[in-house]
Amino acid sequence: MNWGKGLVIALASFIALMIYFLISMLVSGSESVPKGYYEKGNKYQETINEEKAAVKFGTRLSYEAGDAAFVLKYDSVAPDSGKVLLRWPPDETKNIKKRFVWSLEDKALVLPAAASSGGWLAEVEFYHNGIKYLHRQKVWVP
Repeated sequence: MNWGKGLVIALASFIALMIYFLISMLVSGSESVPKGYYEKGNKYQETINEEKAAVKFGTRLSYEAGDAAFVLKYDSVAPDSGKVLLRWPPDETKNIKKRFVWSLEDKALVLPAAASSGGWLAEVEFYHNGIKYLHRQKVWVP
């Protein structure tokens, strides 16, 4: 066998190998990006925008964690409505969720007392004039 035949056989086997890899890649159907990847990214960006809007809104939230209850106070303009989520990271079953509608007379929102002491994560999602805002803060319960 001369060097020309060897070169043709090597080139043909290389092309066959490339065709095999191409066909196996097309048949496998694996996706390079998981399903819902871009939707999750867009939702995360919306969350960031809501947090930035809450900072620009200028309403300062203050939490008082006492023995009897969590008290959520607004120092300036009160929101129209929203929901509060108090998360306790060690045990998600102890989370406290509450929806609220704020009236002009209200100055504070009282939530049930936390059964466990430690660090809680408070998330307040609220609406004012149809715009959604999000405020997150760590709260320590003695």
